[in-house]
Amino acid sequence: MNPNLAKTIRNYLSFFSITACVALCTVGLLVNVRLLAAENSITVQEIDYQGQPSYRIVIPSATWIYHRYGAGFAALIDRDGRDWISYRPGGGSTGEYRGIPNCGMCFHAGYTNSTSRIVGSEPNHITIYSETTDGISCDGQWDIYPDHATFTMLKAKPNYWFLYEGTPAGTLQGFVVRSNGERTPYPEIGSKSISAPEWLYFEAGDANRSLVFIHHENDDIIDQYWPMEGNMTVFGFGRKYPGTERFLIETPQHFTVALRETRNYKHIRNFIRSLSKTPLK
Repeated sequence: MNPNLAKTIRNYLSFFSITACVALCTVGLLVNVRLLAAENSITVQEIDYQGQPSYRIVIPSATWIYHRYGAGFAALIDRDGRDWISYRPGGGSTGEYRGIPNCGMCFHAGYTNSTSRIVGSEPNHITIYSETTDGISCDGQWDIYPDHATFTMLKAKPNYWFLYEGTPAGTLQGFVVRSNGERTPYPEIGSKSISAPEWLYFEAGDANRSLVFIHHENDDIIDQYWPMEGNMTVFGFGRKYPGTERFLIETPQHFTVALRETRNYKHIRNFIRSLSKTPLK
């Protein structure tokens, strides 16, 4: 199990189709259980992670860790144990700025202005609903499946954006690839509306793996990417470099995140097309 994961486990919220490898010590009856997500299964645990109560969600391709009070993902750990977000308290761009979806005034790892709860639990589908504690600013939900997670912004006041601020495969080495096939290295800044359909992916520099982002409602609103201080990505649907104005207004809006075991453009495009055939929640 990845050493960066919190060791305090309170209880399982869901437990489906799990393979357990158990090693017993004759002295003290110490039990070491390693839990792995089987194909098309999801497990959820309540844990403490980086100073906040969290949900640890294991799907076949990755482990996601969701801050319940921040209402955002603080970690996305691949099969090799590398974190594509790498949130931790303090440190600015080396820690506290990181997360998904980091919508501005809400839904940011490390924040404490929201509440979250699991409102749906099936063997291959978990739903997390989050809202700000003021009952006014934001509410949204994540629908998590074995091969992707879709966020729906249900309400947002004022404007918002959807960000990926993190560390592709643990570092900024590789390329950003957009829906039109444009491929640029991580140091290169880009600020323009992504051509419809709105999607892009971040490649791992040294592995056949990519992190995909989709905005399901096409628009002409600006989207931007830049590497902050060489420490993390700052990609945003509805954000313009180098400012901090948020440009997304409409709700509901849908965004999908998926960690794929490929860097092949055609394979990823076909995966995205297959998702477009599935009705959104």
